[in-house]
This record gives sequence, structure tokens and C-alpha cells, in this order.
Amino acid sequence: MNVSNGWMPSLAVMSPIITFLGLNFKHNWNNKFGGNAVVVPDTGELPKKTLHDGFEIILLSPYNLELQNLKKEWQRFLDEERKYMEKSKIKKKAAKEIELLTIDEIENLSSQTFPQDSSVANGSSIAFILKYKRKKVLFGADAYPEILLRSIKKIVPEDGKKLKLNAFKVPHHGSKYNITKELLKKLDCKTYLFSTNGVGHEHPHKEAVAKIVKDETVSKEMLLVEKVLEEISKDGLVVYGLNEVKKAIEYGAVDTLLITDKLITKFKQEDFSKLDKLLLSVEKIKGKIQTISSEHEGGKKLDNLGGIAALLRFKV
Repeated sequence: MNVSNGWMPSLAVMSPIITFLGLNFKHNWNNKFGGNAVVVPDTGELPKKTLHDGFEIILLSPYNLELQNLKKEWQRFLDEERKYMEKSKIKKKAAKEIELLTIDEIENLSSQTFPQDSSVANGSSIAFILKYKRKKVLFGADAYPEILLRSIKKIVPEDGKKLKLNAFKVPHHGSKYNITKELLKKLDCKTYLFSTNGVGHEHPHKEAVAKIVKDETVSKEMLLVEKVLEEISKDGLVVYGLNEVKKAIEYGAVDTLLITDKLITKFKQEDFSKLDKLLLSVEKIKGKIQTISSEHEGGKKLDNLGGIAALLRFKV
């Protein structure tokens, strides 16, 4: 997984400027949308707009309700943001330092749940997918996670299928209120972008980062288990069950050993030295070892095969 960082001006700074230019100097106003609001219709397909040089955008947010809510609160929001900006000038905070998370912290933080973002301004954010040839990047703006998920399901409605992305600029600078497990489970992505310097609201939140890291780990484990099942279905390069795996290790045929944490716990309760010897044998033949969590569907499937399997270099 790749992570990048950056910074952009706040809505409080940019909104009055954009409004002033549009009204006083007749700059193009939502030209691609016929001068109307940039909005996703409640029914039908997502809006798609072709840009210069082969670029295309697919609009994901906002929907009409979020725009109507903003219209009611717009002036109050600007007043509050101006006050916040003035306060920030007086009392500046140092940029947030990079903090490393342990595996235990990732497990704990990723399991925590929070109420989803309810900021009216954030709900009106323009989020979209930018496409160029076969590359796709999702720009999440400050959008609500349930709105992003709603739109993504219009692109990939099938359960279990994911939207493949080359990068995802996470919403609201990596806020714990804008990243959910449900949203991440619908995405196939290896690169996540965070637009923040840690000042002000101290984004990104550790809980959001942990969810992304955890989801990436689960996705990797699921893919490996699916590969095992695929090889089994075609009588391919795979063995499963403790005795068959031992035999494959003896022949030096194991490329990747998969073992569930449930089976590891069982060995610890009975005789861990047997498992330790097995893992050392895999390392000696330069095989890879992957622990699979029994908590997700992939781990449960592997437990049904005895909790252990191996992808092979050659058949034995």
C-alpha cells in the first residue's frame, strides 16, 4: 500500500473567491453541466463528462438533498469558517508529526466505529472519479462515505465485486468520520492519498489510517485464499491439510504457505514446537508464510480445509 500527503486551501478561502469571479467577471460557471448545479441525479446513471486530451470525470457527489441542505446553511457556514480561519492565524499549531502504529494498535483502532460525517458543507463536496485511458483515480473531497458508497454501487452493483482504482484521495483529509469498512470493502486500490498537514483538526485520524491498512491486509489474505480455491478447482498447484502440506515441504515444492490464526492457536495449546519446526522448514526452502485471519470469510474457508494450505512451485 502506498500513502502520499499534500495540502489544499480550505473551502472558506476558495468559495468567496470563486463566487466573486463567477458573478463579477463572468467566468464559466459549471460549463460542463450547462451552467447548472454539479449534482448527481437521484435516479439513473452517474453523470459523465469528457474533458480535454482524453480525460473523463464520473461524478459521485453531491446529490440534490446535500445541495439543498447547503443552500439553507451557506451564509452561516461562511461566517463560522472565517472566524475559524482568523482564530487559526492567532493560534497556530505545529504540523502533526508522523506516528507509527503497531500491529496491535492497527487491530484495535480499525475495529472502532464512529458516527459518520454530518457537516452540511462536507455533504455538498464534489467528489468524482478521474479517468484517463485505463487509469482511474477517485477524488473523495470531503464527501460523506455513504454517498460515495451509494454512487460506487451504481458502477459496481454486484455483491462481492469491487471498483478497481489506481489511487484514492481519501475524503476529508483522512477523517475517522469519513472512512468506513463498508466503503473500503467496495474498492480494489493499493494507493491512498491524504491531503493534509495535520494542523487544525489533526488529520489524518489514526483510526482512519488503521482501517485502510487493515482492509489492505484482509484483501491480500482473501486473494490468496481465492487463489487456493481456484487451484483446487482445476487440480492445480496446491495442497491442503497438514499431512499433504508436510509432504510438499519435504519435496521443496512450497511457494506460499497459508495458515489460519485459529490453527496457530490450536498448536500453541497443544504442542507449538511441531508448528515451529514446520515453519522453519518452509523458510529453509525459501518459501513464503502468510497468516490468515479466521475472522473474515477467506479465513473461514481455509479453516474448512484444515486451516492450512500451500501454493506450489510444482506438483508433488
